[in-house]
Amino acid sequence: MPKTEAKKIFSELKKNEIHNIYYIYGQNTVGAEGLVKAIIRKTTGDYSDFSLTKIEGKSISITDLSDKIEMFPMLSDYNCILIDDYNADEQKDNINKSLAELLKSVPSQTVIIFRITATDIKKGKKTISPKNKKITDIAEKYGVLCECTVPSTAELSRYIISSVQKNNCSISNQCAVELAEYCLNDTLSISNEIQKLCSYVGNGEITSDTIKLLVYRQSDTDIYKLANAVCRSDKKSAFEALDELLAQKTERVKILFAISSSFMDMYRAKIALQQGKNLNQTAQDFSYQWEFVLKNAFRDCSKISLSKLRKCLSILRDTALTLNSSSGNERVIMEETISKMLTLE
Repeated sequence: MPKTEAKKIFSELKKNEIHNIYYIYGQNTVGAEGLVKAIIRKTTGDYSDFSLTKIEGKSISITDLSDKIEMFPMLSDYNCILIDDYNADEQKDNINKSLAELLKSVPSQTVIIFRITATDIKKGKKTISPKNKKITDIAEKYGVLCECTVPSTAELSRYIISSVQKNNCSISNQCAVELAEYCLNDTLSISNEIQKLCSYVGNGEITSDTIKLLVYRQSDTDIYKLANAVCRSDKKSAFEALDELLAQKTERVKILFAISSSFMDMYRAKIALQQGKNLNQTAQDFSYQWEFVLKNAFRDCSKISLSKLRKCLSILRDTALTLNSSSGNERVIMEETISKMLTLE
């Protein structure tokens, strides 16, 4: 069975067409979450407390999963199993092989949902990594494979206008586009910002001034672009983002602090994953207010090694000391800092 679009899955659910495997992945975290919730609601009804089992992909037990797959549902039509962020690249080969075999014979009363949004199964590339592809190939053959991609700015604009109207507020198309761009088209970030903006204006209109007042400013999104480019060792994009920040006359201290924060987020995410902790546990450990910040960190940390993260943080610390104690050209200092980080192995 070929890769399936989300709207087709929603249509099938309305017609009570249920598959035994759903593999849902991609950077559109809001879209993926909405699809997963719809499948769970359709398969377990009002009895998800009894018929839904949640499993962390990082700490999956094949024996435990095998037992749960064979269970019969209680009160609902299906026994539903949700597996979060299983990444075959981070698992032992015998676990991947055993999982693949289990997925070939899922009983009719069981529905397995893979929700892959906080880990990068493409390893920073355009295609799914070979190890993960062995799992997704089985999902294609025995169930449904669906990539929730980030929509275009125009699509996000329509989504923003619709969501704002549901909250009894209003926003122009121009301001909707502005909000999407401020959030780097990140659907989870946009969803969070809509709630904040609607709470602020009550039943009024969200204007450009409201967005500029409450939403992360463009300099912050450029800082994210810069940190992300360094992770990918993308020299051109990194210096373009730095140039944009400097052109906006963003304070050097703010740039440095924000970049350091981005790398610290990824460092925490990397350590958390090594310790078998999930996103929610990490958010609680470090009191994160905005979930999408940590969600991005969990996704992006796969593109950079722990050793490189430590070295980047060390370089940023040294730069902070230099900026505080030197009267040298701040632009040159920042450019040298980015160059050092880009050349790290």
